[in-house]
Amino acid sequence: MIAKRAFLILFSIFLAQNLSTEEPLSYLNRILSNTEQSLDKSYRRLATGTYLLPDNPANYALYEKLKAHIKGLDGTISNYGDMNSYYKTAESFSEHITDLLQNIRELLLKRSSFLYSFEDRDYIDIEINQYYEQILFTLKNAEFNKKRIFAELLADNILKGWFQGEKYYQPAGVDRLLDFFLRQRIIMGTLVKTLESRTRSLALNAENLMAFQKSLWDIDMAKEITRLRKNHLLFIINLLLL
Repeated sequence: MIAKRAFLILFSIFLAQNLSTEEPLSYLNRILSNTEQSLDKSYRRLATGTYLLPDNPANYALYEKLKAHIKGLDGTISNYGDMNSYYKTAESFSEHITDLLQNIRELLLKRSSFLYSFEDRDYIDIEINQYYEQILFTLKNAEFNKKRIFAELLADNILKGWFQGEKYYQPAGVDRLLDFFLRQRIIMGTLVKTLESRTRSLALNAENLMAFQKSLWDIDMAKEITRLRKNHLLFIINLLLL
């Protein structure tokens, strides 16, 4: 009550100082109009829980910059996701080829044993050839989003020579291919982990920026309610003075 009385006294002094230079009715109408506008803004802020665009143009400019930056981060995260899927797919095909090469290596060890007859070795050769055909089919047809995964490998004449049919009947040739694909899988696995780590980091960054972006428009409810009460009191006073 004391605070309200003090406010009324100060407001009366303020009016007395200003009414001497302006028509009383016109001045009070102007104050009443301004107070109505302030009340309307406060009601709308409290209804939405956010500031209005005209209230803070500086914050709006920062909001738009953050929006563009977040959009760029989302694009990068999407690209990383595509790359991650590509390397996972490539690693899966490489694992399949590695398994086929391991089978061929085991058959070669059997083939070299004196316990197997020539007829048995012929059957082993047929099985090796079947694995060889599966490897060639995978190399030529493995795709991700219509992109051939092993196109660059097959375009390299030196590497392409490693996949010639006769190499699959030589333990040294099979071992070299096994070593090549195992190293490729290690590289792909490392790339997948790196991309996943960067994606998590970017996603966290984007989340923090969105939270800060939202805070630019979030109002302080307690302060806004206090402002509303003050404007409401001014509005009543102005009506009584008219």
